[in-house]
Amino acid sequence: MKRKSKLMKFATCLVTGAYLLQAGGCFTIAANSALAAFPLANFLDENQLLFGVFAPCGTPNVIVIDQNGQQQGEIFNSADDLIFFCPITVVQQTEGGGAGG
Repeated sequence: MKRKSKLMKFATCLVTGAYLLQAGGCFTIAANSALAAFPLANFLDENQLLFGVFAPCGTPNVIVIDQNGQQQGEIFNSADDLIFFCPITVVQQTEGGGAGG
């Protein structure tokens, strides 16, 4: 009788462990999908800090636009961003500005 109860406990542990092993994978997939679905840039405050502590966007991104609204070159400082959708500062390029007399 004692041997039968030990065998039942062992079988219960195996079945429970198998269910938990499968559930762990499902929870991992669900957590990764939830984190990927929401851009963290929406949680940045006015100082571009995440939760007031972390700076995932690094140096502020800058883009230069000419008088016709065309982009001049690439976005500057985007290589140090740790998350997507960091805000970009638009700088309007002006014509002239020389010191002519």
